Amino acid sequence: MADINDWQAAAAKEVKGKDLTWNTPEGIAVKPLYTAEDVTV
Repeated sequence: MADINDWQAAAAKEVKGKDLTWNTPEGIAVKPLYTAEDVTV
């Protein structure tokens, strides 16, 4: 079963160093991949 490191490596290979983060009209940065470390309670 693939883990987060496998997914991150596959994504990095596909995007070839491009930043896929985009901004909403309100200026909120949206990343293409979120992990549990990104969530704060």
